Amino acid sequence: MLFGKEILSAAADNTAVKGRSQWQDSLRRFKRNKAALVSLFILTLMVVAAFVSPYFAVWDYETIDWGLLGNAATQGAPQIENGHYFGVDDLGRDIFARTMQGTQISLMVGLVGTLVAVIVGVIF
Repeated sequence: MLFGKEILSAAADNTAVKGRSQWQDSLRRFKRNKAALVSLFILTLMVVAAFVSPYFAVWDYETIDWGLLGNAATQGAPQIENGHYFGVDDLGRDIFARTMQGTQISLMVGLVGTLVAVIVGVIF
């Protein structure tokens, strides 16, 4: 920063002091905040996982695995071989697919709630 005589000499030399915009200052402060960067990384990972992982799920979130229905308590443990990465619930439905579907819905609810709050706040 320039103070006192330095400001006068800079003005006399016709050299302008280059300022930062509010966005540049905010981005600089954000990059220095490690907790914010970790949170952004985790949120990005959740969004990518929520929208990409259903393509890797073998089972649909509402499809019942009839082969495990009678003994889902014993054979419903997580297994890579049968495609139940998180296992199955008591009805034989895949918990991985249901978790990813729930993550998508939760993210959409949060996004819609934020948009409504922004719109109402701007109008008010």
